[in-house]
Amino acid sequence: MRFERKYRIEGKPAATVKQLLRFHPASFRELYPDRQVNNIYFDTPALETFHQNVYGKNERKKFRVRWYGEILDAAGEAQLEIKIKHNELGEKQSFAVQAFSLPDIESLTQEVNRVANGAVMQPILLNAYRRSYLISRDGRFRVTVDRDMRYHTLLASAWFHRYQIADDAVIVEVKYEEAEDEYAPFITQHMPFRQAKHSKYVQGIQLTI
Repeated sequence: MRFERKYRIEGKPAATVKQLLRFHPASFRELYPDRQVNNIYFDTPALETFHQNVYGKNERKKFRVRWYGEILDAAGEAQLEIKIKHNELGEKQSFAVQAFSLPDIESLTQEVNRVANGAVMQPILLNAYRRSYLISRDGRFRVTVDRDMRYHTLLASAWFHRYQIADDAVIVEVKYEEAEDEYAPFITQHMPFRQAKHSKYVQGIQLTI
C-alpha cells in the first residue's frame, strides 16, 4: 500500500513546476518519457463513488479503465483499475480488458460489471492529460506532473466528439510506499507548493454537470 500526496498548482506552467522539483533536495529527475493518459471512470447510477470521495469516506473504491497514447478510438492494452482507499493509504487492483473503440463501450461496461462485486456500474466520465514522471535520487519517492487536463461527460450519452472542458491547473502527486512514511516529511516540507485534496474524477464531474 502507498501514500499519494497531491498538489494543485494554478498560474504556473508545467515546465516551471518540473524545474522547481529538480531543485528539491531529493534531486528529482525524469523517470520515463512523457505520455498521454486516458481514463473512463465508472460509477453507479447514483454516483456512489463520487459522493464517497466528496464526503471523505475512509473506505472507498474508484473504478476506471486506463490506457495510454494519443488515439482514443482504437484503445489497446487497456486496464481496468480499481483504486481502493483505506484512510490515507491506497492500493490498486488491475485487470486487463479487451481492446475497444469509442463510443462502442458496451462490452467494456459488461467487463467492468463482471468484477464490480454486484455493483451496477456505468461509464460516467472520459478524461485525458499529459503526464511527466520523476523519481528521487534514492529511488524511494516518485512524482507525477499532470497538465492539459480535458474532460467529457458520458452521463447523457457514451458518444464522444470532442472534449468539452479544459482545466489549466497542474497536478503534482508524490507517491511512496507505506514503509517510507517516516522519511516523507523531508520531501513534503521542501515542496514549493501547498498540499491539497484533489481527485480528477470529482473535478471532472463538478466541471461537466
